[in-house]
Amino acid sequence: MNSEKIIEKAKQLIRIGKQDFANKSNAESYRWFDNEYYVLYYNAIELLLENGFVKNIDTKLQNAYFDLIPEPEIFTKNKEQFDNLYSKDEALRISSAKYFSKLARSEGSVFRGMLFRHPKTFELLFPALKAENPKIVREIISALGCAYDRYFKDPRVEKELYKLYTHKDKEILTFVINWTTGIEKDEKFDYIFSLLEKKQTAKILESLVNHFRASTNPKIKEKALPILIDFLEHKLTDSTMSSIVRRIIYILDDKTIKLFKSKINLDMNKKLKELFRKQINMYCSKEQKEFLTDELL
Repeated sequence: MNSEKIIEKAKQLIRIGKQDFANKSNAESYRWFDNEYYVLYYNAIELLLENGFVKNIDTKLQNAYFDLIPEPEIFTKNKEQFDNLYSKDEALRISSAKYFSKLARSEGSVFRGMLFRHPKTFELLFPALKAENPKIVREIISALGCAYDRYFKDPRVEKELYKLYTHKDKEILTFVINWTTGIEKDEKFDYIFSLLEKKQTAKILESLVNHFRASTNPKIKEKALPILIDFLEHKLTDSTMSSIVRRIIYILDDKTIKLFKSKINLDMNKKLKELFRKQINMYCSKEQKEFLTDELL
């Protein structure tokens, strides 16, 4: 569907919503039929965000979004909070950053999501990532990371958070690693592997390995496996060792098990084998548990 057709479809969805709300008809099609903004615009918002911001960067659709979709009330009501984020008063800046972080992390809500699905919200939060006060930066990282994961997978968030992967502040670095686990893009792993090549604190190392999942691209899993196995030879805390073993078992499948066996023999290390057994029993599905028990234990 080209841009013109998508825009026309969005207009049609708004017209249908207006008719349904005015006539009190078709209520079963809407989860919150008593909310006018939701009934009129939610479906059009979904369509325009997905096609104009997420799947593609389409300026025509982005302009149509701002032409067709009015500011949600929750955005308008929070303009003072956005102003406070850049106030000369540091206490106000910190308070505002905490406010947006808490709002994003609170229980998921369609109505709260109206704030974070409004593209201007992210635009107003991004500059705060350059704040001198690390408290502000950390709160905005969590706000953006959580809002991205829950409400609006805006590629602009990915771009802004990736910039912090080279931050010198270890706590900020840990925050951005933790709050980008929801980004499921292969390009993210360029940053993950770059950091894994350097000596890291136990806390950062645990955060880095948490990005590897069963759903990760098979080629990335194959690249990660020897690196993770190599870490098992290092002096690590029990917590870090457990985290790495857990991630290894998550990425082991019929395509990677042969590579694993070529790199390590668990029968040569009873303590490590027992740790694998414990992690497999605690975290694997029945099917995965049977597969790994048969292959490794």
